[in-house]
Amino acid sequence: MASTVAGPVARELLYAGLCGWGALTVLRQMGLGRGVLVRLGWAGRVVPNYRFFGPTPSMHDLHVLVRDGLEGERVGRWRELDVGRERSAVHVLWAPHRRVEKGLLDAAREMAVIRRGGAGARQWKTTIAYLALLNVATFGVLHERGARQTQFAIARTAAYEPRVEPEILFVSDFHDLDAGPGMYGIPAGSKGE
Repeated sequence: MASTVAGPVARELLYAGLCGWGALTVLRQMGLGRGVLVRLGWAGRVVPNYRFFGPTPSMHDLHVLVRDGLEGERVGRWRELDVGRERSAVHVLWAPHRRVEKGLLDAAREMAVIRRGGAGARQWKTTIAYLALLNVATFGVLHERGARQTQFAIARTAAYEPRVEPEILFVSDFHDLDAGPGMYGIPAGSKGE
């Protein structure tokens, strides 16, 4: 008789312990359980902290903009490079398109850091970040009719802080385009697939 009672009691104790551990984990992620964890001392080693992916969260959004140099020394309008896709439930498990997004943003971030560091044009024009952004601006978007050159820029915004003004961090030189077939049509930022 004792063994038939011990099984359900042990299971209930296990469930209670796991629920308590889960609650402490949630409190730690929200920053609310700090006082409880300090008093317990050992809990900091037992209760996980899942913020190791982003110890310094991003405060701003970076945007890569492209515009074309047109015939007659005119310039086109700035367009944002939009490599993102509409998210779906399957992207929780499989999202290979995110590599392009991450690569583009990493190159933009690196270019902004290089430029802020005071490197001369000769130095930053040969960096992998600059060449990658130039490659996307040249071959990754369809250009306006009559485009002879292309230029890219990096802008920084704070979407959730309306008082923070957008800032242009970097503007490239104009680069010549090879106006071969397929170079005209849909501007950057369109959602066509």
